[in-house]
Amino acid sequence: MNVPYEKAVAIVDKYGVHHQKVKAAEELSELQTLLLQDANCKDKVSVAHITEELADVYVVLKQVEAIYFLDDRDIQPYIDFKMDRTLGDDRNERWEETAKDQANIHRG
Repeated sequence: MNVPYEKAVAIVDKYGVHHQKVKAAEELSELQTLLLQDANCKDKVSVAHITEELADVYVVLKQVEAIYFLDDRDIQPYIDFKMDRTLGDDRNERWEETAKDQANIHRG
Protein backbone atom coordinates (compact mmCIF):
# COMPACT_ATOMS: atom_id res chain seq x y z
CA MET A 1 0.00 0.00 0.00
CA ASN A 2 1.16 3.46 -0.73
CA VAL A 3 0.00 5.66 2.11
CA PRO A 4 2.06 8.85 1.86
CA TYR A 5 3.93 9.51 5.10
CA GLU A 6 3.86 13.27 4.53
CA LYS A 7 0.05 13.28 4.32
CA ALA A 8 -0.17 11.16 7.48
CA VAL A 9 2.00 13.70 9.29
CA ALA A 10 -0.17 16.54 7.97
CA ILE A 11 -3.32 14.83 9.27
CA VAL A 12 -1.76 14.33 12.72
CA ASP A 13 -0.64 17.97 12.72
CA LYS A 14 -4.14 19.12 11.74
CA TYR A 15 -6.16 17.07 14.25
CA GLY A 16 -3.64 16.37 17.01
CA VAL A 17 -1.92 13.28 18.35
CA HIS A 18 -4.57 12.34 20.92
CA HIS A 19 -7.43 12.66 18.43
CA GLN A 20 -5.67 10.51 15.84
CA LYS A 21 -4.78 7.82 18.39
CA VAL A 22 -8.49 7.60 19.26
CA LYS A 23 -9.38 7.66 15.57
CA ALA A 24 -6.97 4.78 14.91
CA ALA A 25 -8.59 2.70 17.65
CA GLU A 26 -12.04 3.48 16.23
CA GLU A 27 -11.06 2.47 12.69
CA LEU A 28 -9.43 -0.75 13.93
CA SER A 29 -12.60 -1.52 15.88
CA GLU A 30 -14.79 -0.97 12.82
CA LEU A 31 -12.73 -3.46 10.81
CA GLN A 32 -12.73 -5.89 13.73
CA THR A 33 -16.52 -5.69 13.96
CA LEU A 34 -16.97 -6.38 10.25
CA LEU A 35 -14.58 -9.32 10.28
CA LEU A 36 -16.28 -10.86 13.31
CA GLN A 37 -19.71 -10.39 11.73
CA ASP A 38 -18.47 -12.12 8.61
CA ALA A 39 -16.68 -14.90 10.49
CA ASN A 40 -19.74 -15.60 12.63
CA CYS A 41 -22.11 -15.31 9.65
CA LYS A 42 -24.23 -12.85 11.61
CA ASP A 43 -24.63 -10.36 8.80
CA LYS A 44 -23.85 -10.30 5.12
CA VAL A 45 -20.65 -8.28 4.84
CA SER A 46 -19.67 -6.99 1.43
CA VAL A 47 -16.13 -7.13 0.14
CA ALA A 48 -16.50 -3.47 -0.76
CA HIS A 49 -17.23 -2.58 2.87
CA ILE A 50 -14.24 -4.57 4.10
CA THR A 51 -12.09 -2.91 1.45
CA GLU A 52 -13.20 0.54 2.61
CA GLU A 53 -12.46 -0.27 6.24
CA LEU A 54 -9.07 -1.73 5.31
CA ALA A 55 -8.24 1.53 3.55
CA ASP A 56 -9.20 3.46 6.69
CA VAL A 57 -6.97 1.19 8.79
CA TYR A 58 -3.99 1.59 6.44
CA VAL A 59 -4.37 5.37 6.65
CA VAL A 60 -4.56 5.51 10.45
CA LEU A 61 -1.71 3.01 10.86
CA LYS A 62 0.51 5.30 8.81
CA GLN A 63 -0.48 8.09 11.20
CA VAL A 64 0.48 5.89 14.16
CA GLU A 65 3.87 5.35 12.51
CA ALA A 66 4.25 9.11 12.23
CA ILE A 67 3.18 9.72 15.83
CA TYR A 68 5.84 7.33 17.12
CA PHE A 69 8.49 8.33 14.54
CA LEU A 70 8.59 4.84 13.03
CA ASP A 71 9.22 3.69 9.50
CA ASP A 72 9.47 0.41 7.60
CA ARG A 73 12.98 -0.24 8.92
CA ASP A 74 11.59 -0.28 12.46
CA ILE A 75 8.56 -2.42 11.72
CA GLN A 76 9.71 -4.88 9.04
CA PRO A 77 11.86 -7.05 11.35
CA TYR A 78 8.82 -7.59 13.58
CA ILE A 79 6.62 -8.40 10.59
CA ASP A 80 9.14 -10.92 9.28
CA PHE A 81 9.52 -12.58 12.69
CA LYS A 82 5.79 -12.79 13.33
CA MET A 83 5.04 -14.22 9.89
CA ASP A 84 7.87 -16.75 10.17
CA ARG A 85 6.72 -17.72 13.67
CA THR A 86 3.16 -18.21 12.43
CA LEU A 87 4.49 -20.47 9.69
CA GLY A 88 6.47 -22.45 12.26
CA ASP A 89 9.94 -21.07 11.49
CA ASP A 90 11.58 -20.45 14.86
CA ARG A 91 15.23 -20.56 13.77
CA ASN A 92 16.15 -17.23 15.29
CA GLU A 93 15.71 -17.52 19.05
CA ARG A 94 17.55 -14.22 19.59
CA TRP A 95 15.32 -12.37 17.17
CA GLU A 96 13.83 -9.90 19.64
CA GLU A 97 17.22 -8.66 20.79
CA THR A 98 18.39 -8.40 17.18
CA ALA A 99 15.29 -6.45 16.13
CA LYS A 100 15.66 -4.03 19.04
CA ASP A 101 19.33 -3.53 18.19
CA GLN A 102 18.43 -2.80 14.56
CA ALA A 103 15.77 -0.30 15.64
CA ASN A 104 18.26 1.43 17.94
CA ILE A 105 20.86 1.61 15.17
CA HIS A 106 18.27 3.12 12.83
CA ARG A 107 17.27 5.73 15.40
CA GLY A 108 20.91 6.65 15.99
